[in-house]
Amino acid sequence: MITRTININNLSNQEYSLYARHLILDNIGINGQTKLKNAKILIIGAGGLSSPAIIYLAASGIGYIGIIDHDNIDISNLNRQILYNHKDIAQQKTLCAELKIQDINPKCKVIKHTYKLTANNAREIIKHYNIVLDGSDNFKTRHIVSKFCYQLHKTHVYAGVQQFEGQMSVLNYKSSMSYFNIYTEHLYLEYYNCNDNGLLGVITGTIGILQATESLKIFLGFGTICTQYILMYNLLNLSFTKLKISPIKSQKVHSNNRQYKTNKNKQSYPVIISQLELQIMAQNNNSIMIIDIRDSVYFRTKHLMKSINIPFYKINLNNTLEFIQNFLANHILIIYCSTMYRALIISYSMKHYKIPHYILKK
Repeated sequence: MITRTININNLSNQEYSLYARHLILDNIGINGQTKLKNAKILIIGAGGLSSPAIIYLAASGIGYIGIIDHDNIDISNLNRQILYNHKDIAQQKTLCAELKIQDINPKCKVIKHTYKLTANNAREIIKHYNIVLDGSDNFKTRHIVSKFCYQLHKTHVYAGVQQFEGQMSVLNYKSSMSYFNIYTEHLYLEYYNCNDNGLLGVITGTIGILQATESLKIFLGFGTICTQYILMYNLLNLSFTKLKISPIKSQKVHSNNRQYKTNKNKQSYPVIISQLELQIMAQNNNSIMIIDIRDSVYFRTKHLMKSINIPFYKINLNNTLEFIQNFLANHILIIYCSTMYRALIISYSMKHYKIPHYILKK
């Protein structure tokens, strides 16, 4: 866990002026600002999520920021990666990020890791930091981060964005669940690229700032931390939704010391079926009901036969799930969405209500 070594004389006169608005807050004060100055955070990826997080973490007085990214800046990055501008194109992201941080907070020490995070180097990198803020955009990297955060007892501040939605959660915090508990490797989600469906750039700002906010709260030791549930944000209807998550318990979680077992008498969620498997099921059973959780505009354009539309942001309402539980109990329920992670979130909610179901692979 985070070491809180406090030295009340650790702030300079300039820092007293710079953080004056922090120092007058009862929950921060001199001790809290000194905690931030001694804090060490690792940023995975210097892209859309990490850009706003880095800016606010540096401006808040974080003393040590590590950044790992092997990419150079491309013009296509500029609509959402607000650390950079046109003059930075073709430059290393870590170098440009360091220069921007130094402009914001010259006393912040930046540690550049200008290479790709792998299973071979992750332990040596992660062990030096208190918190890992995950701004990666692929499932393989997230599983690597999750594995070593779990083994090294580091807090993993996870987030993901796609199209007009984002999600965020604090994982492995005080023995809470890990990313592996939510999106297990056996789902082969590395084949689902987070960039396949595009996104509106501003969504990364909202979610990245939430990641920075949770990191600061953990360092300072106050507030309610976003753990044991996922915070979902939809910018189309300006909705925030908290989804309580029940960990998948059918896989080992990064260690031989802890293993969950599946009750063989119950369906192990999530069960993902193909279009062919759906056709075979339909031939043998007339009570199939497909719940299409896409937004209604996409459903009206095109949808599968025997499907009803309950948009993602509505299906997690208690009365909707109770309706499904009470009135569709005699049907074989199948969740369909164009993005797998949304289907998985709904799957966990249905699991909580003990509603048997399948997920249809796109």
